[in-house]
Amino acid sequence: MSHYHHEANLKAGQVMMQWLPSNFTVFSRESIYDDEGVLSYEFILLTDGFASIGIYLGHYTDEAKLTRGEQLDAFHVFKRTINANKISIEGQLPYEILEKIGLNIMVGNSSD
Repeated sequence: MSHYHHEANLKAGQVMMQWLPSNFTVFSRESIYDDEGVLSYEFILLTDGFASIGIYLGHYTDEAKLTRGEQLDAFHVFKRTINANKISIEGQLPYEILEKIGLNIMVGNSSD
């Protein structure tokens, strides 16, 4: 079972997850801004009390090589780019779950 997840009061550039697996919630969120107040890095830790998922967002102005995904034993990684934002979703869940989370992420902008 899954549910819709909405976070209010997000700042420009922050990640908004529109789908999470059942019982997963945001455990912590760390955002780092540059001198102009522009989000340059964000880390979100999701958990259901047993497993965890890390979501990393970095804003890059140059093209960086980004792989589609990886598997290291039971640890999976899904990566994608939204505009100039590189997003990596990592966890000990099936790749398909991480992919679904990743494909249902939006990055806020100043017009939100």
